[in-house]
Amino acid sequence: MISSEFAKEFDELGFTVVKDQYFTKRVTCLHGLFSEIILPRFNNDVQRNRNLIKRFNDTFEVRNLFCGEEIRGLLKNIGILDPVFCGPGVTHYTSNDLTGDSFGLRWHQDYPSMASSLNSLIVWTSLTDCSVDSHSIEVAPGYHKQGVLDGVNSEKGYFLEESLVQESKVLELSQGDILLMSAFLPHRTYVHKDYMGWKLSLSQRFDDFSSPDWFFDNAYRTVVDRHLFEKKVHECL
Repeated sequence: MISSEFAKEFDELGFTVVKDQYFTKRVTCLHGLFSEIILPRFNNDVQRNRNLIKRFNDTFEVRNLFCGEEIRGLLKNIGILDPVFCGPGVTHYTSNDLTGDSFGLRWHQDYPSMASSLNSLIVWTSLTDCSVDSHSIEVAPGYHKQGVLDGVNSEKGYFLEESLVQESKVLELSQGDILLMSAFLPHRTYVHKDYMGWKLSLSQRFDDFSSPDWFFDNAYRTVVDRHLFEKKVHECL
């Protein structure tokens, strides 16, 4: 499913793209579920729509995509000997409608907000085709070799100084392609301001449990606003 050529490309560029019919079929089914179950529920409540997207990410169908032996095989073949999840799954809905609000993440690296093994990476896929003519993901090939670049750590991630990235590439990806990225690879959302469609990316961070340099820490915390929770429960009773 992945060759030594892909592993070499990953080492040199900080990313590689895997095209496989198995993932294409799985993601095509997810696109159908999202279109039939989630999109029809959208209304003028933007926050509600975004919460629906998050709940879609918690479905068995999405979770199983990243839990299967197929993903484990990809990770092992690229050097992740003992894969383990690092944090929850992540979604990013890119659209010029009210819900998407033409929003795109700036240049950032994932490693500073993971603080785990140096061998960590991200598995990323999109429910739709991605290109310069729609919405996509933009990467800075080779910059992963520079380690953590200068930037600012915020609640939404570690954002880089924009001037640090001089060369980049907007990826052309088909529905269901699997993008493997180093946690040190600078990347950002590519938003086409005139595109009328939408993109929903799904990603999962992984660490290598066998890596000797793991700091055994990450940025994710389980914190609940119990006062707000109790208020909501009281309103429903």
